[in-house]
Amino acid sequence: MLGTADLRALYLDPSTAGISWLLDPDSSRVLDGVTASDRLSADSRCDVDALIVDVPDTLVLLRERHIGLVTGAANPRGLDDWAATWVARLENERPDTWGAALGTAFHDLRWLVGDNHLRVPGEDTDLLRASDRRGGEPVHGREEGPWLEERVVDGVLCLRLRQCGGRSPEVEQAMLHFQDDHARHFAHDKIIVDVRSNPGGSDEFVWKWIADHVPHEVRYVPDKAWRYGGRRLAAWNLMVEQIAIAGEDSISELRRDNTPALRPNGTLTLEADDEVLGVGASPWHGQMLVLTDRLTASAGESIAWMLREAFDAKIVGGPSGGLLTYGDITPYLLPRSRLVLWLATHWFDWRGVEMVGLPVDLTIDPRTPLADIITNFDDLHTAASPTSTW
Repeated sequence: MLGTADLRALYLDPSTAGISWLLDPDSSRVLDGVTASDRLSADSRCDVDALIVDVPDTLVLLRERHIGLVTGAANPRGLDDWAATWVARLENERPDTWGAALGTAFHDLRWLVGDNHLRVPGEDTDLLRASDRRGGEPVHGREEGPWLEERVVDGVLCLRLRQCGGRSPEVEQAMLHFQDDHARHFAHDKIIVDVRSNPGGSDEFVWKWIADHVPHEVRYVPDKAWRYGGRRLAAWNLMVEQIAIAGEDSISELRRDNTPALRPNGTLTLEADDEVLGVGASPWHGQMLVLTDRLTASAGESIAWMLREAFDAKIVGGPSGGLLTYGDITPYLLPRSRLVLWLATHWFDWRGVEMVGLPVDLTIDPRTPLADIITNFDDLHTAASPTSTW
């Protein structure tokens, strides 16, 4: 195992866990570090010398725990040059805030690796927007409110999904209730699913929501995921991070059941899910619009895709964000700067979509009020291209 002693000290000994890079839940350095990282903003003070010393450990974690780099799905060439360029800038400019220290380093890394999910806290969003080739596109914008809003207007069921999960057991329970309400929802002939500016989370609840109503077989894209003890590898570090930030009570029983148990003889396995939905017991043949924009990301995008695949839903608005090839990101802590890297543990075969986004069947301004979309539902559905190329 590579990495400095300081880095290894934050993680469980492989003799206890069987594998490397599981955060130590009993380490005060880990708990303090992930809590501090969660509070980072672009204006937070940064110890540039600590960050410079942490850059080699950043490369260790990338090479050992980014599923694309480990499996060869992503091209590893250029990582050393990327790190050297970043260190040279840090040494030359001596920035004292996180936004300035990170600059566009991880924006460049995302393009280098081809992974739009690769994240660190503390980036300057204004700087990134200026560097983003799609930064000028209009967006609906993220808004305060419940994760789900449901209403029926003129016979059209409108489901506004602001996010696909959260840290509270209450949101998790609400998602379960949503998927259990499928029969009531699919009693409507016209449905709008609004995932504009939805940052993602988990799409599993929608996969289960549609299961009884798909009119033909739906096969999820080919994928490979890391498992540890039969559970998602991502779940362990995510649980440690959530307990540090939100407390033990924030972890539901379902979440605990889905978190791997430590095994001294545990191994890291690479498995394919190969998920398929057969024809449902109550096939639905209605009309559906799915609303997206540039900030529709990750699970928000895959929800749009599965609804299109299952029901020939028309995707309307602007192309999505392009965060689909990688998923199940989980946190890894650096020892001196206390920066957290969010690295993917799941790979999906979304060729040509990463960094680009899902195309729409009909382009409209993503800021269009939902009321106008409801009023023009029939016209929008008719105008949406039936031959969109994916």
